[in-house]
Amino acid sequence: AEKFWEKAKQWYQRRVRGNTKMKLFSSPFILSFTLLLLLVLVVSVAHASPKPDVKGSPVPISEEEKEKIKNRMLNKLSKSFTGEFKDIDVESNIYPIEEKETQPNNYKGVAASINPSIYSYILDNSVTETELQVQLREETKKLPEPLPNMQIPPDEAQFLAFLTKLLNAKNYLEVGVFTGYSVLSVALSLPKDGKVTALDSKKEYTDIAEKFWEKAGVRDKIDLKIGQAKESLESLISEGKEGTYDLALIDADKSNYDVYYELVLKLVRPGGVIVIDNVLWYGSVVDKSNKTKGTKTLRKLNKKLKKDDRVIISTLTVSDGITLALKK
Repeated sequence: AEKFWEKAKQWYQRRVRGNTKMKLFSSPFILSFTLLLLLVLVVSVAHASPKPDVKGSPVPISEEEKEKIKNRMLNKLSKSFTGEFKDIDVESNIYPIEEKETQPNNYKGVAASINPSIYSYILDNSVTETELQVQLREETKKLPEPLPNMQIPPDEAQFLAFLTKLLNAKNYLEVGVFTGYSVLSVALSLPKDGKVTALDSKKEYTDIAEKFWEKAGVRDKIDLKIGQAKESLESLISEGKEGTYDLALIDADKSNYDVYYELVLKLVRPGGVIVIDNVLWYGSVVDKSNKTKGTKTLRKLNKKLKKDDRVIISTLTVSDGITLALKK
């Protein structure tokens, strides 16, 4: 403080005296008062700075403060989104979730963390579809809402085709076919002797799929089994198909995901990959008030997968969240 006062007096001597434009400071009393205010300001700023703990790291932010920061960020994020995400509930940090296990009408198959304009950029600069793939998507859009939302988005379908090539896959298993867009994408990427086993329970939807598989010239690669997925998977195991599939997709009713995972894990070979779709379930997995059977199953499975030493996993924010499980 003494050094500060000494420098202030020197500055006063040099700058203020004789300067007609600074007569305001010509009174020592006013100068002293001004300097006192500056000193108070410096001390206030110093006390306002975050205090380090004994180890020199910043004091941890309280959970309440974290929640406030998260809500502010989500609020800013939601304002930048278009109508696709206008229904974000900032208070609970989730999308409004219906009790039934179907996608909400405004769901477009885009991860919540991606701005729609960025997602459009990804589609424009990454995704390549055949004319038949486009036609199949358009055909599916004609189904009553919210059924069209059950179809995986084109970027996820292309990712499955990419994995098919990466693994040099010849045998692909899909649980939950719907109108067959993902099966078509993979079948087009398989070698000539590649085979698809497709499981679904609704022939009214797979009839649409078969029509496009036929047009694409891949129908002979696909073994479509209509029935309950659990029974169909158990039948494959009893037929001696254990350890024969290179790649599998689970995208069926969420309440039975763990059952399907255990059966599919037996059918996939070591080094094969299981893709588990909808692991984020529109954000419902982090909504503690959501106690639907499908949501609870997904939460348990997600925790189980992290600790499962039979596989190596990676969860990605593709579409509604996918987990890749590499069988050891």
